[in-house]
Amino acid sequence: MTISKRDAKLLLCLLGIGIFLLFYLAVYGNLNSQAEKVRADTAALMPELTELRGYNTNRETYQKGIDDAKALISELSVRYPNDVRAEDKIMFASALEQQVGLHISDASFSDPVLLLEFPTVQENGDSHVTVPLSAYSSGMSISCTMTYPELKAAINYVYSQGYVQSLDSVSVSFDSATGELYGSMSILKYYITGADSTYHPTEVPDFPTGTNNIFSSITTAPATPAQP
Repeated sequence: MTISKRDAKLLLCLLGIGIFLLFYLAVYGNLNSQAEKVRADTAALMPELTELRGYNTNRETYQKGIDDAKALISELSVRYPNDVRAEDKIMFASALEQQVGLHISDASFSDPVLLLEFPTVQENGDSHVTVPLSAYSSGMSISCTMTYPELKAAINYVYSQGYVQSLDSVSVSFDSATGELYGSMSILKYYITGADSTYHPTEVPDFPTGTNNIFSSITTAPATPAQP
């Protein structure tokens, strides 16, 4: 079958149009599919975008809250030491006795008790890191004799110190023979440990050591010659 030149040109035009349509439909279908995916992703992100816009609108309020929280944490953190050890308790008992005037006859210490574990965020250059912290209570008990004013002064002394501590229990009895009170106090001290905690020991004053006469309480007298 022979095709005229006019028909050949018409067939070529139709073929070109067909190829163009196939290419267009293929590209359009792919673009339409991608557009649908973009629209779906955009719709999924809209709640987060709305939330972030809300954060940005209230940014000054949030920043003030952050600054206030940092100031409060800094103020409270200095009231909690990084550790409480036996020597700290001994020096506290000695200071209590000297400042108040009561007489401590016995002191005992208990092991620390874990109260709480919680994370905190600390700045590390331009970034922030999460640091785990642990809060403990460490107890001590003292047996003592005192007057009523000294009892009140001792209670005030416990709560007036820079570090956080509390009276867990107080038990006293009146001695009618001496007019004094005798009993015991249980005191709880609190501290917080963390990844960067450094123990700062209680300052212990120098005490003189040694003496020229270790038997200073004993007096001697020359032996008396035996009578004939």
